[in-house]
Amino acid sequence: MSTTPSGAISGAWERAVDGIRALRRAGVPVQIHTTVNGSDAGEVDRVIAFGKSLGVRDYQFFFLVPTGRGEDLAGIPSEAHEAAIGRILAHAREPGLSVRPTCAPQFVRVAARMGLDPARWGRGCIAGTRYCRITPAGDVTPCPYLPLPVGNIRRESFADIWHGSDILAALRDPDRLGGKCGRCEYRRACGGCRARAYGVGHRRGDACGGPAGDILAEDPCCPYEPGQGEVKHD
Repeated sequence: MSTTPSGAISGAWERAVDGIRALRRAGVPVQIHTTVNGSDAGEVDRVIAFGKSLGVRDYQFFFLVPTGRGEDLAGIPSEAHEAAIGRILAHAREPGLSVRPTCAPQFVRVAARMGLDPARWGRGCIAGTRYCRITPAGDVTPCPYLPLPVGNIRRESFADIWHGSDILAALRDPDRLGGKCGRCEYRRACGGCRARAYGVGHRRGDACGGPAGDILAEDPCCPYEPGQGEVKHD
């Protein structure tokens, strides 16, 4: 794990680490967020070891959804994606340590296969079900990586958008999922990544590929074929 990442502002790393130390001295919990990409997926163990040395017990590992400033970055091929999820979840066995793969909802299936209880994390993809994004212009989208406005809080109330959007209603109904996500025995617990299904990865040349434009399509980054005999968890 490099302490001088390319393109970083001089001294930013040191100030961030000093900030973590100061917060921990004051008894304030800290959560570390990091992005897992093809070149650094093997550094999961080192990130957690470094965080633990600072007293951090909570980690979220984000799997790249190529959009925004990361639109030209290649994602992880599906097999490597799966392996990285397993590597992260191996740390979930440590008492008092919280880890979550984010933007990789199939982790609930991998967790069940590893003998972990997926219920401790809740649903895999929570876009439009437990959270959403509101842009500075007031547009509401199901998640930050899904550029599909479902309403605008400058023109209507958030409650009306949250409870009345047809798109959000579709995201909350796992029986409306298409492709192998729709056939999958994990569809209620996982849901597949809706941003990738919408085609962000396909349009940007993501290694996972996939059809563009369908918010309910199958997740192109999941290698699992429904009915392979893994433990069911709804």
